[in-house]
Amino acid sequence: MEMVYGTYRATVEHMVLDELVRRWAAKQQLDRDTKFTDAMRHASESVTLDDWITEIHKGEMTAAVRESDIQAYYEANKQSFGNATLSEVRDNIRETMAHQNQKQFFNDYLVKLRANASIVRDDELLNVSAPTESQIQQYYETNRAQFATPRRALVDRITMPITGTNGEAEAQAQRRAEAALAALNTDQDFAKVAAAYSQEPYSATGLIIEEGRDDPALVEQARALQSKGDLSPIIRTKTGYAVLRLREQQPARTQSLDEARPQIVAALRAENESTWFTQNADRTLLTIQGERYTLGQFYHEYQNLPPESQQKYAGSEGLRQLADLLIDRWLVLNDAYNRLLDQKNAPLLEEIRASILRQMMHQAEVDPKVTVADQQVRDYYDQHRELFVGPPEARIRSIQIYRGQTKDDQDRAWTRADAAYQKLAPGIGGQPADFDAVAKEYDESEKDPQATGLGEWVRMGDDVLQNLPAHPLHQYILNLPVDSVSRPFAFGNNLYIVKVLERTQPVPLEFDQIKEHLRADLEAQQHDQLDAELTTRLMREANVTVYDQVIAKMLETDRATSPAP
Repeated sequence: MEMVYGTYRATVEHMVLDELVRRWAAKQQLDRDTKFTDAMRHASESVTLDDWITEIHKGEMTAAVRESDIQAYYEANKQSFGNATLSEVRDNIRETMAHQNQKQFFNDYLVKLRANASIVRDDELLNVSAPTESQIQQYYETNRAQFATPRRALVDRITMPITGTNGEAEAQAQRRAEAALAALNTDQDFAKVAAAYSQEPYSATGLIIEEGRDDPALVEQARALQSKGDLSPIIRTKTGYAVLRLREQQPARTQSLDEARPQIVAALRAENESTWFTQNADRTLLTIQGERYTLGQFYHEYQNLPPESQQKYAGSEGLRQLADLLIDRWLVLNDAYNRLLDQKNAPLLEEIRASILRQMMHQAEVDPKVTVADQQVRDYYDQHRELFVGPPEARIRSIQIYRGQTKDDQDRAWTRADAAYQKLAPGIGGQPADFDAVAKEYDESEKDPQATGLGEWVRMGDDVLQNLPAHPLHQYILNLPVDSVSRPFAFGNNLYIVKVLERTQPVPLEFDQIKEHLRADLEAQQHDQLDAELTTRLMREANVTVYDQVIAKMLETDRATSPAP
C-alpha cells in the first residue's frame, strides 16, 4: 500500500514539475541574451544539439525512408536476417536507414532553417590585425628573460615509489630498482624493462629533468651523465627510487626569436583582440530574425568557452567559423524552443521535453551556482584519507594455453595444462621445475622471448583515480602467495597457470593526485542538492499543493474497479 501510494505521489509531483519547467522555458523564450548564451555554449557542444535534431525530427527522418529502399536493403542483406520476412524486419530496417541518412538530414535541415531566416552579419568586425614584425621583435627584446631555459637533461626514466611506511616497503622498492638496473646492464630493451618494473609509463620521446623544478637528487644524477646511453646508479628520490638513461644534455640557453615566435604571436594576438573587441564592443556583429547581437556580447561568450574551444576558434578565421556555428545553433535552438513549446506536438515530444528542458533549466539555474572551494576539497580529503589509496599490484608470469572451439581441442588444452602444473607443483617430495623452462615448453601466447622473465604488473583492484578496472585475472590470484603457482584455470579463450613474482601494498594517494577527482565528486553532490532545492523553490513559488486525500481516493477507486485476480 505504502509503495503504491508513494508511486502515485511521485507521479503527480513529476507532472507538476514538468509543467513548471515548461513555464520556465516559455519565459526564457523572451530572453534573447539567454538564448544567445545557450547557442554559444552549444556551438562547442555539437553533440547536444545534434541529439536535439535527432529526437525532435525522429518521425520525419523515419518517414522519409522509401519503401523501395527498404525492400532493396532487405534483398541486399537477406542472409543476415535468416528466416525473418520483410514484414517482420521492416521497422528495424526503416530505423537503420534513417540513422544512416541522419547526416544528410542534418545538412538539409540547417539549409532550410537558413533559407527561411533573416540573417545580417558583419564579418569585417572579426578581422583583428595580426601582430606586425616590429611588434614581435619588440616583445621579444622586452621579455627576453621569459624565453630563457635552464640547464636540462633529456632522459629515459624508471620509477619505483615506496608504497608503505615501514622499512620492508623501502627495501622492496630498492630491490626492484636494483633488478631493473641489472636488466638494463645486460642490454635489455629499456621500454620492456620499464614496462616490467616502472610505475610510470615509458615515454617514447623521453623526459626532461630540469634544474629548479625537479627533485634535486634526480637533477644531480642527470647532470653527472656524460654520453648518450649512460645509465645512472639507482637514485633515492623523495618518493622512492629511480634509474635514468641519458639521451642528451641540454645546456642553459635563451630561445631564438624564431623559436619563441609562436608563443609571442599568440600573446600579441590575444592583446590585439582584447583591445579591438573592447573598443568596438557596441557595434552590431549579427542580426538574427531581427534580434541584434553586438561584438562585445560575442567576445564575452567566446571568452567563457572552455579553453580547448577557445584555442580551436582562435584568430579571425576561427572566429568566423564560430560565428557560422553560432548562427546554425541559434536557429536550431529557436526552432527547438518553438517545437517543444507547441502544445500540438505535446504527445510526440513529451518524453524529450522532460529531459531537454530540464537540462536547459539546470544549466541556467543550477550549474552556475556549483562552486567547490579548494579548502572544501582539502577538508574532505583529510576527513576520508583512509579511503584514498591506489590498488595493490602483483608482478606475475603466466602460461597460456589456447582452449580451442571443439571438445577435442579443449580436452587437449586441459591435458597440457595439467601436465605443466604437475611439473611446477609435483607434490610432497618432488622438485618443482623452473617456471621459465615450463613456460617455454607449454606456453602458446606470442610473448617476446627476451622479456618473458620480467613478468607483467597487474592491478589487484579497481583504480578509481584513473577510472581503470582491476586486471581481469586478479580474482584468480588475489590470495596467491608470492612465489606460488596457481592451479590451471579458464579465462576467455585460454587456460592459465600463474606465478606471483612479487606484490606491492596499496599506495596512499597524495592530495595533489586526487584533488580534481574529489572536486568533481563534491561538485556532483552539490549539484544534486541544488537540484532538489530548485525543485522545492519552483513548487513553492507556484503555490503548489498536493492533496494527499485525493491520491488516497484515487487508490480506493483503483482497488474498487480493478478486476479480481
